[in-house]
Amino acid sequence: MAALTEMEIKNLKPSDKVYTVQDSNGLYLEIPVKGNKRWRIRYWFDGIEYRLSLGIYPNVSLKQARGKCAEIRSMLANKQNPSLIRKKEKIEREEELRLIKEKREIEKKVEKEEQATFDFVMSQWYETQFEASESVKKDTLYRMERDISPVIGKMPISKIRAANVREVIDRVRNRGALEQARRHLQKINAIFQYARIMEYVEYNPCPDLKGYLPSEKKKNKKGFRCIVERDEIPEVMQMIEKFEGTYVVQCALKLTPFLFLRPGELRKLEWSEYKKESKLLRIKGEKIKNLGEGQVFLVPLSDYVMSIFDDIYMYTGSGRYIFPNARDKYRPMSEGAILQALNRLGVDSTAHGFRKTASTILNEMNLKEDAIERQLMHVEKDEIRGIYNHAQYLPERIVIMSIWTEYLLARKNNLEFSLNKARRKYRRMLPASIREGYF
Repeated sequence: MAALTEMEIKNLKPSDKVYTVQDSNGLYLEIPVKGNKRWRIRYWFDGIEYRLSLGIYPNVSLKQARGKCAEIRSMLANKQNPSLIRKKEKIEREEELRLIKEKREIEKKVEKEEQATFDFVMSQWYETQFEASESVKKDTLYRMERDISPVIGKMPISKIRAANVREVIDRVRNRGALEQARRHLQKINAIFQYARIMEYVEYNPCPDLKGYLPSEKKKNKKGFRCIVERDEIPEVMQMIEKFEGTYVVQCALKLTPFLFLRPGELRKLEWSEYKKESKLLRIKGEKIKNLGEGQVFLVPLSDYVMSIFDDIYMYTGSGRYIFPNARDKYRPMSEGAILQALNRLGVDSTAHGFRKTASTILNEMNLKEDAIERQLMHVEKDEIRGIYNHAQYLPERIVIMSIWTEYLLARKNNLEFSLNKARRKYRRMLPASIREGYF
């Protein structure tokens, strides 16, 4: 059959089935039922028939197809199998493309890691993963930006190691905020877990710090610790100061560390029991554990504590209760209000925990133990069945409450507290008969 011409190729029409038209040297044109005409070549190598595609007509012209055919015949003359060579070239091209793609992915990953600082990922985690009330979220972000960001915020998160996280934790712990250090470690761990999901990092350094911080103290049956630790006092006091709940709960929460009262005793306080002139609370005995009707319990008030009572008087002074219920002013504040407020702040302790903290620290100050126990009302029922002397150790109790207030305010403001200075300052409150022996 004579070789094809361009005119003949153009005049070839599709049929109801695929057919071929031969050119020369095994080159032929395949005409499909639908679609473009395709150049192919048929050859034999080591007794095996092979067919190769040389391209689509008219993208590959007749002249170009014959040129490709000549190249294949040249390979065959040199004992080379064009099909195997083509497969090898295809593998090499695919490998080259794979390497280029891999290089681009590495460059993209490096760029992503450089852009993904801890602050950047923390912001994403905060917006998409952290669920809490607006006030808690706002307070949490403030603390993370204050304590975490200055240390590791600008670092690529993929470069952060356990030593960097430890530096954050140590800074917080060294200022006496152990519980806050624990919470920060939990937050950093959560952020790294999110970063792994988002493929910012492959390594989370936080598990390497397991056991680095002291274990949490014993908790009560409801899962809350029964004491506020000494090193947690500054952080807890600062958190209380910034509480954004109702004003009544704000004031009750602020007074909780200072008064040694149980939560139920605090929430039921009445304005008739607030004696501004004598700087005392005279609480009805039936409200106090182990006391009864007709008896009274005295709580000396420092100037700072009285300022809080004076502030809330403008809001609730016309009613019976100092801390009325939000829904019914004729009832006291709800039983769980203070505990819920502490929970919102992230304080893992009961309000009762402040009493145990005060007892421990005041006894370590070598203040009069009997006066401390009397102010905490740590007495058995049998002891008070007779005549209960509500004024017993009152001068010493006034001094104790004043020193305790000064101690808490110093810790809240991260100031140094000097017990000797406090003793010299308040000893004049004591009657001369007990002044020398007391200090």
